Amino acid sequence: MENDEPAAIKGHKGFRPGMSGNPKGRPKGAKNKATLLAMSILDEEAEKITRAIVQKAVNGDESAMRLCFERLVGKVKGRPIDLDLGDLQTGRALRIAHVRISVALRNGVITPDEANALIPLLESAERCQERNLFYHPIDLNEFLGI
Repeated sequence: MENDEPAAIKGHKGFRPGMSGNPKGRPKGAKNKATLLAMSILDEEAEKITRAIVQKAVNGDESAMRLCFERLVGKVKGRPIDLDLGDLQTGRALRIAHVRISVALRNGVITPDEANALIPLLESAERCQERNLFYHPIDLNEFLGI
C-alpha cells in the first residue's frame, strides 16, 4: 500500500520518474480526432487541391506562384547581391547607399532579410568614417603580413 501513495504525500515533489498523473492517458504522438479528420479530408482531396493551386499559378496568382516555386525549387537563401552602394567613404555616400537599399527593397530586387544584412555594412562604414580610417592608407602587404 505504501508504494501506491502519491509522491507528494511521501515528501517528494511531483511524480515519481516514469509516472505521470494519468498513466493510461493519450500515448505519445497520438493525434486528436480533429487532426485525423482534417488529414483524411486532405488525403482525399490532395490531387484536386494541387491542381487548383497550379492552375491559379498558371493564371497569374502571385501567392500560388510563390507556393509552387518554393515547392519546386525551395526558398532561395544566401544569394549574392548585385547592388552598387557606392564608395561609402562620405556621409553623403552613406545616405545614398541607404536610399539605394530602400529602393531595391521596394522594387523587389532584394528581400527584407538581405536589406537587414546590408545595414550593418553601412553602420560599419559609418564608424570607420567617424574614426577617420578611410583617410589613412593601409599597406596591403603589411596588412596581409607579406
